[in-house]
Amino acid sequence: MAGLQGIPLSCPFDKRRNGPIIGEAAVLFSIEDLTAAKKRNADIFARIKGLSSFFDAFQMSKVHPQGEGLEKAIKTVMDETGVSPSDIDYISSSANSSKELDKVEVKVLKKIFGANLDKIPVSSIKSMVGETFSTSGALQIASCIGAMSRGIIPPTINYQEPDPECNIDCVPNKGQRKEVKTALVTSFGPGGYNSACILEKYIAN
Repeated sequence: MAGLQGIPLSCPFDKRRNGPIIGEAAVLFSIEDLTAAKKRNADIFARIKGLSSFFDAFQMSKVHPQGEGLEKAIKTVMDETGVSPSDIDYISSSANSSKELDKVEVKVLKKIFGANLDKIPVSSIKSMVGETFSTSGALQIASCIGAMSRGIIPPTINYQEPDPECNIDCVPNKGQRKEVKTALVTSFGPGGYNSACILEKYIAN
């Protein structure tokens, strides 16, 4: 667990981080064909533009130091959907306050997005909800839908000491107002799972 004077604290991207706080959650989505949703006059919040997963069994207890599987997942979904780095308005990060995982993800994002990353907010809701393991990606998607609907990007809370290896706009401590049309959700961790999802705000024609 990450801590400050013995107090458990989840602080992704912060220099003080040294482990996740375990969380618990449940998420339910209704995912259907666009034609069917329109036919029943459903409230449509977002569109899943693309999804990609790669298994990269580096070690059971450690992520790949270069994040090769995560890099493949992100590049594949962007290539398949035709989304370029400049199209992404927000990245919902998998960062969970782990010393290594947070650093590796930033390394991968810098490699893929280059200078564009300076203009993209990258926040971790795990600073607020904890590490919920198999539910974490779904929670991140839900938060992205909220960001698209309300025009407010969720913050990374408990951020105090910048880490030179995680020098990104992590939306520190306070939500950021921004129109989000396209968002990237990342999910990865020890054991080899790596996933990336691109969500698109739904605009009725």
